[in-house]
Order: sequence, then C-alpha cells, then structure tokens
Amino acid sequence: MKKILLICEGATEKVFFELLNYLFNDLKIVIITANTDLFGKEIYDISYLKDINSILAKEEGYELEDFEKMYQLVDMDGCFVDDDKIILNTSLTKIKYYVDRIEAKEPFQIAKKNKIKRDNIDEMMGIKELKILYSSQNLEDAFFNIKNLSNTKKKYYALANYVYYKKNLDLFFKLILYVNKAKSNSYEKSWEYIKIGNNSLNRGSNLLLLIEDYKDFLKDEFKEILANYK
Repeated sequence: MKKILLICEGATEKVFFELLNYLFNDLKIVIITANTDLFGKEIYDISYLKDINSILAKEEGYELEDFEKMYQLVDMDGCFVDDDKIILNTSLTKIKYYVDRIEAKEPFQIAKKNKIKRDNIDEMMGIKELKILYSSQNLEDAFFNIKNLSNTKKKYYALANYVYYKKNLDLFFKLILYVNKAKSNSYEKSWEYIKIGNNSLNRGSNLLLLIEDYKDFLKDEFKEILANYK
C-alpha cells in the first residue's frame, strides 16, 4: 500500500481530513499536525525538512522515507492581501477576518507575518518532494463557510462535519470539488488564483490537487464523480 504524508496546522484539520482515507483504495494518507503556522516562521524554506522530521518523530512507526510524497496544508489567513487591507481595531483581543479586510490590534505585526508567509510559500513552490496546499481563509471558511470561530467551536464543527460526511462521502468529495475556486487542477494556476486581490481572505482550497495526483487509486464511485466534474 502506498503512503503519503499530509502536514496540517492543527488538530481540527487532522480530525476532518481523516475522511480522505475513505476515498481511496490501496492508499494511506498519514496526517500529522504542526500545531502552529510553520509558514509564518522565518526561514521555514530552509528548515522545513528538520521541522517536519521533528513532528513526524512524535508519530510512532513512521519516517520520511516511508512516504512517496509529502503535502502541506496551510491556512491562507489573508496573507496575500495588500497591507492597507489590514485595519487597526484597538478593541480587539483576537484578529478578525472578513471577505475584504483583516482587523487587528497590531496591524504591523500581521503585515510582517504575512510577508514571511508569502516569502516562504514563494520560495518553496519549486520543491519537488513537497506540494503546498491551502485552505482559504482557513479550514472552517473553506469547508464550512464560517469565519472567526473560537477554538472550542472549531473542534465542534470539525467533529460534527466529520461525522456527517463520513455517512455522506459523495458529498464530501463534491465539497472538495466545489471549494476548488481556481477551477483548475494545475498547481501553479491554483496559486496564481489565491494570490489575486482578496482571494486569500475568501473561501477556497486546492485540496483537489491531492485527489488528482492519486485519482487512479480512487474508489470507483468517486472516479465517476470526478469524471463528471471535468
């Protein structure tokens, strides 16, 4: 059985995206969580293998050599919007995301982190052994169409949607197709799309790229849905 690695930011992604393993035959997707935004870390483009190895070391029984391919899923968090879309709001204790702006108590710090994330993504796009996927603005926005949830509600929605879609895998598969707002199965074009205007604040994901890479391993019912999508 082939194995691929999917690195996510947090535990809610791990819960929800375990559904991917029900779509394939003879393919195991091992999902690990960084519990942080690695792309917001300076020089992640240099340290990524060390960082991923460190996370993987906590997963008993796996080494990087076990995986045919690596994917990393990153929340966009509006990182490609212009800095003037980051608005000062001194009453906030937590950053807020909207379809056309970000509101924060310290806009300069958000702009600085956005630049670090953009630079890391741009530098790492050419790495052959790692494909970068995105959820925009994050998991909850892309797949549940809800912004600015508390951590408690994020956990609730991840589990509730996992339970629902496990019973309705055809709808889960169609959801992945629906949130492919770039309308492309091209890696480069999916990223060109998310970098335009306010797209990195709005609903979308290129998770379909993982499906496309291993479409030959899809169960027959999902192959049929994919064929009709095209």
